[in-house]
Amino acid sequence: MTFASLAAAIVFGFTPSTVHRFDVDVQFKGFLPLFGGREGEARVKIVAIASGVEPKESGNFAVESEIEEFGVEMNGNELPFTKDNVQSFFPKAIAEFKASGEMVRNDAPKVAMPVRLPGLDSQRFPEVSYLPIQLPPDGAEVGKTYKFDKSFGGSPVRYVAKVEAVTDETVKISFTLNQEFDSFENGFGNPVPSEKEASKKVETVLSGEGSGEFSRKVGVFQVFTVTAVSKAKVFDLKKPGSLPTERTLKNILTIKRKG
Repeated sequence: MTFASLAAAIVFGFTPSTVHRFDVDVQFKGFLPLFGGREGEARVKIVAIASGVEPKESGNFAVESEIEEFGVEMNGNELPFTKDNVQSFFPKAIAEFKASGEMVRNDAPKVAMPVRLPGLDSQRFPEVSYLPIQLPPDGAEVGKTYKFDKSFGGSPVRYVAKVEAVTDETVKISFTLNQEFDSFENGFGNPVPSEKEASKKVETVLSGEGSGEFSRKVGVFQVFTVTAVSKAKVFDLKKPGSLPTERTLKNILTIKRKG
């Protein structure tokens, strides 16, 4: 018996004219790179719409996404962010994918973010809303592991995923992720593009784990969660040889399909 006959076929359900809506909840606790940087808690809530459209290449699928609702809380207080004033960072856009969910193009503009938070990338909105991880190649089989990379903020995030359970209705997948990157800040704690303009260098290591339940009938993740912790060392470039300070930020991403 071949491997292919043992594996359950699973495909994303974003055929043209299909529409899915998702609740997205992202919680942060620790050092928040806002208003110059401070310890605290923040929460971002989004309702995202993902509509299947015609792909440019045969064998791929394409999705047009947009934000329907958007809100931000910091330390329990509502901040003045709405879907209207985040459109410049996350406008309506079309992304195209291979059958596995690997992105091949995204017409969202590459926009410099005002802060650097895990998952915050203008061209990676699909990963924090309607298509968080890739599916296993050649179908789903219990115990099967597979690896893939995604680029966030210009540096790769490395995923190792495992198929935990398969039924006629669902496939459950667990995974771990890791990312390492360097960034720079000015004296006010704001991001700058290069060391030449910086007062601080930040070396960050992000690690996390999560799981998702994929509906074989609908072709999307019905529920998906990931918990990640980023640990950073901050070097004062104005004081060579000084010991770095440390920062920690924990974030929990929860995605639920609304219908």
